[in-house]
Amino acid sequence: MNKLKRYRAPVEETVERIAYAHAIHAMLKSIPPLPDLRPPVFIFRLPKGAKEEEYISAATLLMLGLAEHERLNIYGPFRDRRGRVDFDDVVAAIADRRPTVVLVERDVPLPPTLVAASDGVFDLAPLGAEHLQVAAQDMLCLMLSREQAEALLALPRDLVFAAMRPARTFEEIVQRIAATLKRPTPKEPVLEELGGYGDAKQWGLELVQDIRAWRVGELQWDDLETGLLLSGRPGTGKTLYAAALARSAGMHFVATSISKWQSTGHLGDLLGAMRADFKEATDRCPSLLFIDEFDSIGDRSRFSHREANYCTQVVNGLLEAIDGSESREGVVIVAATNFPDAIDPAFLRPGRLGRHICIPPPDFEGRKDIARTYFGDLSEGEAAAIAGATTGMTGADFFKIARDARRKARMAGSPIDSKVVLSCLPPALPLVGHERRVVCVHESGHAIVGVAIGYGVLSTVVVASEIRDQVAAVGGAIFDRRKSLVRSRQFYLDEICLRLAGIAAEHVVLHTTTDGAGGGDEADLPAAADAATLMVVQFGMGEVFRYFAASTPAERERLRRSLPDVANEVSRILAQQHARACAIVRQNVSFVEELTARLNQHGIVEGVEVERMMKPSDDLGRGGADEG
Repeated sequence: MNKLKRYRAPVEETVERIAYAHAIHAMLKSIPPLPDLRPPVFIFRLPKGAKEEEYISAATLLMLGLAEHERLNIYGPFRDRRGRVDFDDVVAAIADRRPTVVLVERDVPLPPTLVAASDGVFDLAPLGAEHLQVAAQDMLCLMLSREQAEALLALPRDLVFAAMRPARTFEEIVQRIAATLKRPTPKEPVLEELGGYGDAKQWGLELVQDIRAWRVGELQWDDLETGLLLSGRPGTGKTLYAAALARSAGMHFVATSISKWQSTGHLGDLLGAMRADFKEATDRCPSLLFIDEFDSIGDRSRFSHREANYCTQVVNGLLEAIDGSESREGVVIVAATNFPDAIDPAFLRPGRLGRHICIPPPDFEGRKDIARTYFGDLSEGEAAAIAGATTGMTGADFFKIARDARRKARMAGSPIDSKVVLSCLPPALPLVGHERRVVCVHESGHAIVGVAIGYGVLSTVVVASEIRDQVAAVGGAIFDRRKSLVRSRQFYLDEICLRLAGIAAEHVVLHTTTDGAGGGDEADLPAAADAATLMVVQFGMGEVFRYFAASTPAERERLRRSLPDVANEVSRILAQQHARACAIVRQNVSFVEELTARLNQHGIVEGVEVERMMKPSDDLGRGGADEG
């Protein structure tokens, strides 16, 4: 492939290019003639920050305006996918004994072979008032005084050339630029500024470093991990994450979705739109291609007979695009979904979307970081106050709150501070009295039973002081547990026992139960039932040895509904582990009451305090653990 950039007509005339052409012409006229008749080769280093492509187009326009014998070849260096500059073809081309000008950015190192072959390296002067005057007259019939031209050149160059349109006066051009400069530009965060993304942020920061190493040739593209599946509930900020990652890595950002492809028409149109997005990512690399709603593509094993042919072709087309019939070097793919279990496993292989990271709702520290991202330079106290009042909220919730806070501050003519932000939060109901005691008993049950059975290291126990509409949980006992590669039957029984410990504590201490254990798929009782179902139908831990595929909560629910023996065995496991949890609570009821009192008063108790409290009787509850 010929990598040489050699520019020929047609080239569109613009005010910017005509101005640059006059600057280049002035430079050529200032160079003394060579002492012999050899064809000259000049290297022009462009002004700092200049657009190389625009100057090359301008030089081409200049040559087209000269007689054939006066024209010089115009060359520029080749840049590969990493952005590295290659002069090899330029050096080879100037050996054809044609007069030549090579245009190159100011800071690009010149190879010694090119310098030796040239007749001089010259720094092209920045655009002058006289060049802009000539271009304005030629293209717009606009007569500018020298003072007016200098005033325009003092403004942002891209705005100046955008505003210089036919029939506009100097005053109108200045007014348009001034109005644009007054318009606030939304701040677009980079990944380093985002909080609450956990493992996803760490993965992205490592990718940024790898991209930088790849650009300078220290890493091969095959050594980079360039496929990520992001999952998380709606509003966790998956699109914001992908865009911020692209900005941090200096990558072109292509955002698309399955529904966008589907909206183009029939199968051929869909596949064409899909390929077009992949082509843009490849042509503009390094780039990040973000595909939203990825679960909508479907799983081939679940297609109904009627739709199987169409949907299979869509899946196969996307697999081919991800694999790439040509090299996908320079393209990172990030796919987002709310339902990772609904994705065809073929997409999750190494080399495609080989890494899967779930974005959880941001924790306390994450919410402090998000508050600073949206609300500026907050003090530690202000950030903590906002974080404490936004438990359970996602990035999308913060986006809405930030919009409301800006509006309220704008109407009041005051800056945004924590008081303004807190006033924009949904109404909160204080958690007090009997209801608070119920929650404290529930969370104490989880903590005491978990410590008693050695479930893991208890980090903290917390109960919120107030409840907002968005908050799904009002408290929690947080355990740090070592990740196990091989999990025994006892492992799952302990997990079920811990899940049922809250409702067990309510039963033993309060002699009643509330609905706190049964709300939503992630609540205690549904999670315990799912763990028991996996034991029975997938892990060979039930009374009957069998296997059923059940990768989602909905599939496990269907198995319990359709197979009475499965439902009965799951119910028996739940009942046994509930009885086990109740027995442990009874043995440790004084500790449950003491922890309940502390939570009621302080709202948070560190795990080390609970362990210290239970130390004299830490062997209670361990005997006869496997009652299932």
